[in-house]
Amino acid sequence: LAPAASSGVTPLAGCGGGVAECAVLALSAALMEEVARAARAWGGLGLSARRAELDQQSLALVDEQERSAEGREALRGAVRDFKAIPAADRPAKVGGVVKAFQAEVDALSRRAAFAEAAFFSVYHLLEAAPDPTAPLLLCQDAVSRLAKAEADAVDATAELAEYRKEALLLKNQDHTVKRLQAQLREAEEAR
Repeated sequence: LAPAASSGVTPLAGCGGGVAECAVLALSAALMEEVARAARAWGGLGLSARRAELDQQSLALVDEQERSAEGREALRGAVRDFKAIPAADRPAKVGGVVKAFQAEVDALSRRAAFAEAAFFSVYHLLEAAPDPTAPLLLCQDAVSRLAKAEADAVDATAELAEYRKEALLLKNQDHTVKRLQAQLREAEEAR
């Protein structure tokens, strides 16, 4: 990834809000719009809802492939049988071979039309959707920086708690010193 300054993301330094506010401010308006546009487009595709349809199409394609293999085998058998007929009898049997070839061509045409329709249905879903790679990479970078900022905040909170303990200890020591000084003064005055 490019450095934050050139990726459309502003540094978190100087942000006065909490970690979450700083992360939101760190994403430029252009990046936020790009991410929103990609999310709308990909959300509009309804891939989860279309999964069943795509599964049915893929199963139908597999069935068509199997039928095609069976059809080719039947065509091979018809050609083999035709070649086994004596040359003099072949003209009368040509019609059967031509019908077998025509049936195979028709089956392949149906298979190709189905595959093309399935492809174009997916293609038309995807053609208007923007490539989500750039916004996802930028979001990944922002999330990574957010995680680091959160870790730094946790460290700073722990350090602050230590400083507070130390300050409390120093305050207690200060009270003890003042109390002892007062006792010392009292003792000196009492002599």
